[in-house]
Amino acid sequence: MASTAAAHITKSEAAVEAPPLPSRPLRLSDDQLGAIMRLAAPLQPQCRDVFLRILAHELRDRRDVGDGELHRIAAEVIKSYRLFDPSELDSGRMPRISKWDR
Repeated sequence: MASTAAAHITKSEAAVEAPPLPSRPLRLSDDQLGAIMRLAAPLQPQCRDVFLRILAHELRDRRDVGDGELHRIAAEVIKSYRLFDPSELDSGRMPRISKWDR
């Protein structure tokens, strides 16, 4: 029978492995929070939480975040983690071909 000593973690070991909490909370304006929520709106509900957690992680060491920088980081998170899944548009409509290919 295998020993389970390796699976047992003490509280002090768990505290060492936990990621450090940010020293200061991130301050965002109401407009910036609104922009984040607008970016999160088209995402699937389960992806919204993931998006907000990743975005908070990306912004953890920043003091002042400008509107443009915040939008760029948020858009990059959505793109790089493939959080947006657009619906299929080809449902009973004309095929997508150019007039030159006809």
